[in-house]
This record gives sequence, structure tokens and C-alpha cells, in this order.
Amino acid sequence: MIVVVALFFVATAVYATTIIGTNISTGGTLTVSGDSTLTSATTSHTLYVTSYASSTGGLFTQGNLHAGGTASFDGNSTFGKSSSIVNLFTGTLQASTTALFTGASTFYNTINLKNTSGGTFDLTTSTATTTKGIFSRDHTNSTSTVSIGDVGSAATKGCLEITGTDGVFYSCFIDNTHGTATTSGYYLLCHLGRCI
Repeated sequence: MIVVVALFFVATAVYATTIIGTNISTGGTLTVSGDSTLTSATTSHTLYVTSYASSTGGLFTQGNLHAGGTASFDGNSTFGKSSSIVNLFTGTLQASTTALFTGASTFYNTINLKNTSGGTFDLTTSTATTTKGIFSRDHTNSTSTVSIGDVGSAATKGCLEITGTDGVFYSCFIDNTHGTATTSGYYLLCHLGRCI
């Protein structure tokens, strides 16, 4: 009977909650197989979390933060505390809705607007005295090119849409149907209405 009672108390002590009122210092690895609730945690080395980590306060690091899997943010995210901070994305930066850039944006490669219904590049200003535009400028011996339309098997007619002083849209395109056997007939034709 004494042995059975002793085993009962040992089992109870193993599965009961352990509360430590002082610090834990270990020179090796501290392994917690269950949940761990901490009011504050400080480490000068690497902290590995292989499962889900939850914090109702803040997560601060003065070193590098590496996420080997997917990082999800349910609230707002701020990167950088000054304009001199550079944020690098080596993969794809994707915005499923609207991406807002309040300052100047520099792109060193191609900008593609792709979706099933086409894309729109919109330059809008609320200040009537500010002139906005798309500028194609050459540097040294390069060529400034603005290409509208496509050729080949997926040929599409290029069309330039301009508003007139009368406040309506005019569409302009190249018409090559007026040539003869000996002369070329290429004209820039503009008519009332939008590009179709």
C-alpha cells in the first residue's frame, strides 16, 4: 500500500504545473515539449520556433529576423524608419489589391501589367497646376521608344487616345490602306471616339 501511494504522488508531481519564481540558467539546450507562457523573454543567441509562436505584446529583435516559411501579417506592416533604409525583395513583390507608393519609384527592369482583362497605367493628380506625364528619354546613344500595339501572330492595332479642347475623346492610329503599287500610304488618322 505504501508503494502504491508513493507512485501516485510521483505521478501527480510529474504532471502538475511547475511554477518557477526565479531565473533559469542553463549552459545547454532548454527543451519544452508543451506550451510555454512567458511574460518576457530575452536571448543574446538564436531563438528557434518550429511551431506557432503567439505574442500579445511585441516581438523585438536588434539582429536579423529570418522566416523560413510563410510570414503572415494581419495588421499594417512598416519597413524602415527613415528614407535612407533600403528594403530588398529578391523574389516577386505582389499586391492582390492596390499598392501605394507615396514617393518616387525607380524600376531598373520591365514593368508588366497583366491580367485577363488587360491592365491600366493611371497617372492622376488632384492639383490642376501639376503636369504629369510618361517620359521616354534617351541617355548617351540609346533610343527612346514607346511601343503601342503588337505584331506577329497576336497582332493588335496600336491606338493613341487623346482628349480634345472640346472635352471629348479622339483616337489616333496608323492607317496604311491608302498606298499604291509605287507609293506608300501611311497616315496618322484621328477620329472622334475612344480606341476600340
